[in-house]
Amino acid sequence: MPGSHAISLRGQYSQFTIAGGAVGITASFFPEAWRQTFWDNFATTIKLHGIKNLVAVNHSNCGSGGIAFGEDVPNDPERELQIHIDSVAELQRALSFRHPEIGFQAWYLARDSAGRFTEWTNLIAGLVIA
Repeated sequence: MPGSHAISLRGQYSQFTIAGGAVGITASFFPEAWRQTFWDNFATTIKLHGIKNLVAVNHSNCGSGGIAFGEDVPNDPERELQIHIDSVAELQRALSFRHPEIGFQAWYLARDSAGRFTEWTNLIAGLVIA
């Protein structure tokens, strides 16, 4: 259930944030160093903490998506969502190649009519993490 992850995973995860989420890792606009830093950090996290799953959370009105794909992207919800779908699919492919033993989930967090980030959409379902 969206929102419950912060409570049920307390002390059981390692968080890494990069501008754009999966977009920041996969978009060719951003430096290769970003991708390398992510993968190096993730490999270290697996070794240190025994991580078994990667959960990507992207969000709407993403400035990094606008930087990588055009300033109009954050104002075009359908195009923006497709960019996020494509980016998490690419991240999943890369993960399958680099760490085939690691599970994957991807979520998209959109704003409600009041502008609050409250609308969770599962982009790629993985194991249920409780």
